[in-house]
Amino acid sequence: MAGYLGSVPVPQATQHRETFTATAGQTTFNTAGYTPQFIDVYLNGVHLSPADVTATNGSDVVLSACLVNDIVDIVSYTPFEVASQTFTGTTTMTDVVAATLDISGNIDIDGTTNLDVVDIDGAVDMASTLTLAGNADFNGDLDVDGTTNLDVVDIDGAVNMATTLLVTGVLTNTGNISITETGANNEKSLTIANSSANSMIGVEGSSGNRFVGSAANNMFMGTTSADGLEFATNNTVRANIASDGTTSFNSNVGIGTSAPVADFVVSNGGAAGIELQPEIATDTNRITNFDRAASAYMNFRLDALTHQFLISGTEVMRIASNGDVGIGKSSPGNPGWARNVHFHGSGNGGGLKLTDNTSGSGNNDGLDIASYQGTAFIINRENADIRFHTNDAEKMRITSSGAIGFNNSSPSHQFDFLHDSAATYMARFHHNGNNVNRYGIIIAVGTDDNSGTNTHISFADGDSDSVGSVSSSGGTVSYNAFSASHEVILPDADNAEGYPYGTLVETSSITYAKNLSGQDFERGIRYNVTKSSGANSKAVLGAYSGKITQETNLHFAYVLGDGHILCNNSGGNIAVGDGICTSSTAGIGQKATVNPSMIIGIAQEAITFADNTETKLVAVQYGLQQFTPWP
Repeated sequence: MAGYLGSVPVPQATQHRETFTATAGQTTFNTAGYTPQFIDVYLNGVHLSPADVTATNGSDVVLSACLVNDIVDIVSYTPFEVASQTFTGTTTMTDVVAATLDISGNIDIDGTTNLDVVDIDGAVDMASTLTLAGNADFNGDLDVDGTTNLDVVDIDGAVNMATTLLVTGVLTNTGNISITETGANNEKSLTIANSSANSMIGVEGSSGNRFVGSAANNMFMGTTSADGLEFATNNTVRANIASDGTTSFNSNVGIGTSAPVADFVVSNGGAAGIELQPEIATDTNRITNFDRAASAYMNFRLDALTHQFLISGTEVMRIASNGDVGIGKSSPGNPGWARNVHFHGSGNGGGLKLTDNTSGSGNNDGLDIASYQGTAFIINRENADIRFHTNDAEKMRITSSGAIGFNNSSPSHQFDFLHDSAATYMARFHHNGNNVNRYGIIIAVGTDDNSGTNTHISFADGDSDSVGSVSSSGGTVSYNAFSASHEVILPDADNAEGYPYGTLVETSSITYAKNLSGQDFERGIRYNVTKSSGANSKAVLGAYSGKITQETNLHFAYVLGDGHILCNNSGGNIAVGDGICTSSTAGIGQKATVNPSMIIGIAQEAITFADNTETKLVAVQYGLQQFTPWP
């Protein structure tokens, strides 16, 4: 686009504008032509300095490599001359064709020149130097309506102007320019204008506000037209404010510091500050909170109602106003925790991966906690244990071989429970549902055809000495060693201490165990017993074996299997195979001699008594039966 620099086509230079959209890496732009040195180049609205542009051959303009879609504006200027001009005023040139006012020498004004009015309606072309060695006082107006081309105006003295100096060309001053007003309420300004716009530097009336621009009553620096504003140092543009307010900086910007080390720094007097650095590495920007004076990193605080984190324009994490964290979820769910972290996978699953320098950081390293297609996973991908702690102590461990230890950091079995707590049980299995189809425990071990001896359960004492087992062979279950008991209730007077082991008891009455509702179990027989009170008692039940400490009044009496009975010599010495019945001494047995006798056991050892007062524990096999003594 070609046209005049101003809005009125008075004699002046013409301009030609061309706009290019750059391709990636483009450096050369071919124009319609220009006069070297009469050209301006803008890159994305930013005026380029002559050092950044090569324009010498009248057609090509060469820049540094551009990015794709960069906008390059090239404005070229063509000077022209007016063939004739009329001067009016004190000196008038009229009807002069092709007249020229040439001042090829110097105009020296050594004294004071008082000019009430200088009115130049035409053009003044000065190729040499206008030198003012003294003072120039303008009490009236200096009005240049045409174009004044001054190569050099050299003012060594002072220029005092009481009104307005309107300069449409170039003004160069090596001294001082003073614009003064003795009154306090008048506006004084330096105006630089053309036919379409003006700019001002001055003081606004009695308010004393200083301004750059044309706005009144406010501190103002800017333009009053649809033009941008540029700031430069060392003949290089450092900042540009476009007409729409878009601001760009070509160097580091510091607030609170005169030596910003990053593109944008807000600092506490050059000490603690926040630093923004774009492209610190390839496709990487950085925000740093650092104290440059102390060479130390500082705390960083973000304060907002909700924090949102996006990658490539898509939200990937949010810290909600209640403190919940959602990863992959903009509205983190919370089942009722005070604080909650919600991981949401956009595909089939979501998970958390933890690695360290020992484990490595690959896909098959570290610990994974995940939910995949409805299934939860805790995966230790290392050849190491998984430990579970509560109250700052280990409570469970799964070893790398799959063994599980409860309160046992070195399990020697696949399930290894270790517990030490008084008056409590080790474990409880409760299959709830109030129906007979709620089953208990299956223990499947040994050979597939149950041949040989297959141990299902082993029993040991407190320091792991074996005391028995449950085994099977050929379809039969064995209890090794075996004793069976009835639950019995003693008289209150005997409850606390119980009876000596092997004391014979007889039934006085029966009762039933009750459920939690207080109802009797149909088959839950319990026996109210006392020590046996007579010889050959038919009410004998069994031999006392111990108290159930968890119950108020509940004891055991052996009735089957292996055990002992306290005996005396009322029936004589005892041989293996003799039946044992009650004696006339309370709770003491004897060799059965009456035919028939109600015995509770058969002797498994021969016993000889020293006298009638001695009692001994006799090993027996329990069993209540009517017995005929051996002849």
